[in-house]
Amino acid sequence: MDHIRKVQMDDNKSPFMRPWRLLYDLMEETHLEAAHLLLQMGSMDVQCIPNEILERDQLYKQVPQLEDYGMVEPSPDKRFVIITPIIRECVQKYLDENEDRKLVEGQVLDLLISKLHSYEHRSAEIMLPCALAAFKFQPSADHALKFAALHSEVAKLYTCIQQDELAVHHWERAIHRYEENPDDNHIQVEDAKKALEEARERAQLNEADLKVTAKKGAVISKSHRKRQALLECEESDGEVINVDTLRLIQGEREKAQAPSLFYKRGVDWHSDQRLDDSIAAGREHLRIALAREYKGEYGEAKKHYVAALGIAEQNYGSESPIALRIMGKLACIHNKQGQQEDAEQALQATLLGQEKAMGADHPDTLKTRRDMAMLLADKGHVDAAEDQLTHVLIAQVQLLGIENPDTLQTGHALALNYCWRGSPEKGESLLRETLGIQKRVLGEAHPDTTRTAVNLKELLEQMEM
Repeated sequence: MDHIRKVQMDDNKSPFMRPWRLLYDLMEETHLEAAHLLLQMGSMDVQCIPNEILERDQLYKQVPQLEDYGMVEPSPDKRFVIITPIIRECVQKYLDENEDRKLVEGQVLDLLISKLHSYEHRSAEIMLPCALAAFKFQPSADHALKFAALHSEVAKLYTCIQQDELAVHHWERAIHRYEENPDDNHIQVEDAKKALEEARERAQLNEADLKVTAKKGAVISKSHRKRQALLECEESDGEVINVDTLRLIQGEREKAQAPSLFYKRGVDWHSDQRLDDSIAAGREHLRIALAREYKGEYGEAKKHYVAALGIAEQNYGSESPIALRIMGKLACIHNKQGQQEDAEQALQATLLGQEKAMGADHPDTLKTRRDMAMLLADKGHVDAAEDQLTHVLIAQVQLLGIENPDTLQTGHALALNYCWRGSPEKGESLLRETLGIQKRVLGEAHPDTTRTAVNLKELLEQMEM
């Protein structure tokens, strides 16, 4: 009874944590290995764990035990173990409360390095989303060399599947990690630098071949489509990677269901339990909205953003950061649908709430001010947009630093605005400066870097005409 009272006191802020904690403690007493496996799987922000990452005993003994306790479920094709957002959230709270996160994340890093190193690349490829999720683990000096080794293994995998631009990015990150700990790592650094140069050369050749293919009007290759799916994983920034993303990576586009299918099941479950307005249901609506937006289904995305916004306002308040962020997402949807007046109203409401709740120079507020400026530019008010973007950029440099990704995105937007205003030389100068920092900080394969490079190239071509 004392233990139950303690759990009730610790977990009274979450409607799910208390029953999960009691169930986990019971499972730990009878199935210790299965309980430890759950912590490892739940430490990663992925919804689907491929069977290849598990040992035989884990797959055929411990996973069924976890299924019996309702902690995981098999995917329809039995190739993955699905761990839902609610269970994953409870696991991560448990890791933080018990100060086990560092230990468990270290175990997962070791596991991924070993699996990627030992598997033939076609089998290792399906484990890639888990590896990308592991890069978002909390930074730790003790794990620096493990991160370096994992970047190296991912870079080797990208090389095997002919995705050299992405390999370049991970070789750069591996070298950076190794050089943070120079003792006894000279051989690894030299090997990584050699591999980086080779990957860069191949990437340049691939880019040249792609240009020739584009000029001939050829169909986009399977390799290029795979790269787009891989980029989705690279850009996920903690968003859940599901079965459909894994299938796209494997080239099984015709088998992939709508990315929002599993999230919709979560919404349906909350509806059945009469928890339509719960925080967890709001998260499911938000994930569906993000998936729909990615597919270009803006009408469906809007419905779920509206539902998520209502839940956020009910649970956190209309001026809470999460509610204001969702309102900003709605504004973007309006703009993508060509509804500029609705977009402007939503952005103004978001900006007003952020300035009141967080202040004019909060990072979220500055991002909304940038979006407002870009909307002004879209409407042809390039002079007003330039003033706003300049003020935002100055504030971000002072607050976040010149190398912050948000600062660089604003620099990119201001450079484009210079071009629209008829000052291509100023635009070129700022694009070059932004691109140089992005290459150094984010890597050449990062989507922001690639976008800036493409815009600079297009500008130079226009200036030569």
